[in-house]
Amino acid sequence: MSIISDRINNAQISSSVNFAQRVREKASSGEKVYRFHIGESHFKTPTEITSATKSSLDAGETLYSSINGIPELREAILDKLKAEQNLEINSNQIVVGNGSKHLLYKLFQVIINPGDEVLIPVPYWVSFPEMVKLAGGKPVFVSAPDNDLNIQEMQKSISPRTKAIIINSPNNPSGLVYSEEKLKAVLDLAKSNNLLIVSDEAYEALCFDDENFVGPAMVGDPRLENVCIVQSFSKGFCMTGFRLGYIAAREDLIKSINLLGSHLTGNVAVYTQRGGIAALKNKNQIVEDFINKFQIKRDLSLEILQDLKKMIIQKPQGGFYLFPNIQGYLENSKYESDIDLAVDLLDNKNVAVLAGSYFGQPGFLRISFAQDREDLKAGISNIRDFLWNLE
Repeated sequence: MSIISDRINNAQISSSVNFAQRVREKASSGEKVYRFHIGESHFKTPTEITSATKSSLDAGETLYSSINGIPELREAILDKLKAEQNLEINSNQIVVGNGSKHLLYKLFQVIINPGDEVLIPVPYWVSFPEMVKLAGGKPVFVSAPDNDLNIQEMQKSISPRTKAIIINSPNNPSGLVYSEEKLKAVLDLAKSNNLLIVSDEAYEALCFDDENFVGPAMVGDPRLENVCIVQSFSKGFCMTGFRLGYIAAREDLIKSINLLGSHLTGNVAVYTQRGGIAALKNKNQIVEDFINKFQIKRDLSLEILQDLKKMIIQKPQGGFYLFPNIQGYLENSKYESDIDLAVDLLDNKNVAVLAGSYFGQPGFLRISFAQDREDLKAGISNIRDFLWNLE
């Protein structure tokens, strides 16, 4: 009898984490590697945030605290969500956690019974299916030819076992921001079938070309009866190492998440939460600066790649990834998959990107443009030269 549970044996290690090990091995040899596979900005955490964190440590805020987050942070989050999403909720409907990944895991543990199904639009963040499976559920993938939401296929995919629909906008990996019309259609499906929309809004602060973020709660669910909002401080505030995120949802969900949390990590470090308060207090200034810089990097990357004839690429509307279709380079080539091409790109051009197959979309590459300008320019040029030689 195996000592390891079937639950863990049936899960797969994060593909991006697995690939990162290969990148580290190459870099350990002393070679310069362009790390475009990482979902992390090269920008330093703003001083307003780090100063608040240091002040909290100096004040001795290093002991246990409330499981759902300190009241000051939950009130600041509440103010943000009311102002930006016009929600009609209270601070008891908010729980703070150790990053949105941790919170999503707890959420699925709370809502899923064995055999329950969760609809996941393709392409998807790599951890969604595994989180669902680890909770005893079944991921049901819904594809669309243009990486958008396929409402008709979503409706066909709903069964008596369907429990939730995952929405991730701006989308990782595609950078697509779903339209109000599509979000309204998904919300209508959720309401008519008594489903929960799990809205992963990790990149909500990073929308380009003067577009404002719109989430599913904003198109008709101000009390969060069918929508659960999951947000993070990691991407918009460059706080990845802080491990800080939050959920806003119905009170019964929040109570259950707190119950689970009481047997797991307990509270998030108070000094980390003080950093979160400073981030929200200075949000407009911080985020506007980051958006402008990311948009310049996006446009530079697209300019370098624009003359590749076999690449099809949609301009990302948010986040910090390009997600080009490179199927044309796979046809009649030595590569059996986009994974093979990505490995060859790393081996021969020292550029690390993630294969679309990891995100449920074979024939694509995910390329982060959240790098230093000079590294970005050199690495994207290497990608361009590599693919140009395949044309």
